[in-house]
Amino acid sequence: MTNSLRDSKEKIEIKLKRKMREWKYLKESRTDFTRLFSVYEKELNLVLSELSEYHQVDSSVETSDNDCGKEGELNFDENLNSEDANFETSENDQIINNPPWVRKLYKKIALQTHPDKLEKLDIDEDEKFKREKIFKDAASCLKNKQYELLLDFADDLDIEIEIADKHCLEIIEKAIQRLSENMETHQKLVPWVWGELNEVVQRIDLIFYIWESIGEKIIPREVVEDYMEYYENCETTLEWKNKHAKAQQIRIAQRKKGTRPGPSIGQLRREK
Repeated sequence: MTNSLRDSKEKIEIKLKRKMREWKYLKESRTDFTRLFSVYEKELNLVLSELSEYHQVDSSVETSDNDCGKEGELNFDENLNSEDANFETSENDQIINNPPWVRKLYKKIALQTHPDKLEKLDIDEDEKFKREKIFKDAASCLKNKQYELLLDFADDLDIEIEIADKHCLEIIEKAIQRLSENMETHQKLVPWVWGELNEVVQRIDLIFYIWESIGEKIIPREVVEDYMEYYENCETTLEWKNKHAKAQQIRIAQRKKGTRPGPSIGQLRREK
């Protein structure tokens, strides 16, 4: 007769290994995705910024000390700030008050990150600093029950996660779902759509869609088409800028004193 408990653990172990592979693959994919999204966003902001210079005088506004602001930055994950953590319990208490698989994993992490252990390892100062921070953050994970982040630390340290625990499996499944949904959400955002479009006409239509959505003054289509011709086929758009420099100088001369160009289109787009 087979042992049902043993069979259950074996099933969980098999599922967990499969889900771990999927989770690691998605984490690596997310890293590449984030970098590519950033490139797309920089490209789009450059195009919108250079085109906005064409009519910046016409959209000038009264100067004010309260008009300054910073554009938001892409951030897929919330970072753990362990430096401000106020531990009310001892390290041992934090370890005990967690599931067995968490305690086991934490001890493996501590073997590679505890300050006393680091002194015996042949690693440079940067790596030592990185591991010391992981040790502090891992302890905070125990207190705040942030088990997914603890799994992240183990993965970063190349620690083999050999666990047959249903709770751990549920955490990994939720992490997979979160990573997938996060990337799917960003694939619907304007920078990603811009980067994935291959047709120039479609990119031009997207530029006008952005302007309409933020209520920005729209540049004549022939100007945008002329710009995109340089953007797509030349190494720089400097020639296009020089081409329109004379018209821009005339508009600058017509600008009223006490005014300055309005906020960039990239900033307006983010505020929307």
